[in-house]
Amino acid sequence: MLHRKVTMKIASRDKLIFKCDHCTLAHRLLETQVAALKKLSHPHIVPLLEVLIDSAFVLLVSKHVAGPSVFDVTSRLGKLPADRARKYFIQIVDALDYCHSTAGIAHRSLNMKNVILTQTDDVVLAEVGHASLLEMGDQVCYNAPELFKREAHKSFQTDVWALAVCLYYMVEGTFPFRGSTEEQVSEAQTAGKYCVIADMGVGLSTGASGRLR
Repeated sequence: MLHRKVTMKIASRDKLIFKCDHCTLAHRLLETQVAALKKLSHPHIVPLLEVLIDSAFVLLVSKHVAGPSVFDVTSRLGKLPADRARKYFIQIVDALDYCHSTAGIAHRSLNMKNVILTQTDDVVLAEVGHASLLEMGDQVCYNAPELFKREAHKSFQTDVWALAVCLYYMVEGTFPFRGSTEEQVSEAQTAGKYCVIADMGVGLSTGASGRLR
């Protein structure tokens, strides 16, 4: 690790999902989850290299990817050309399918800022499963309605919801559910009120365009 660039995410130990200070079971659960995340191996996933924990902090060490996020690129361009959005979306789906079907792990914090571009213009998913270790900040625009309603939910299904939001953002350059406050966004989400743009999905296949509507 000393001879390569890495990305480090630091958080307070209080943010740990498994409070393992005086609980052997919680400590074992944490170790099991960390081991599972470190085993992830896929060309479109940023590898987690190490998790370091001391009395005050948690440090997540991942492989460094220098490129910008797809969020940054889309924001700069306004929206992505259909061919480029299609390429990125296919790669995101491939990585997410590996997580769900092969590794049995949900991303839990999928959003456009966690989709990073490589030097070859391919995408890699960052922070895969990190939300199973640490309490992460809320990502209102990507949340499924059941999260706002505080209902029981399945993480794989909420990943798929976030995936659809990512596709919408790439091809339209904006989010489907809107509001000037988080409360307004959550109300739009739970009511299913999303913005339909006249030329939505232009350049996409009929099936993909229809799914966006």
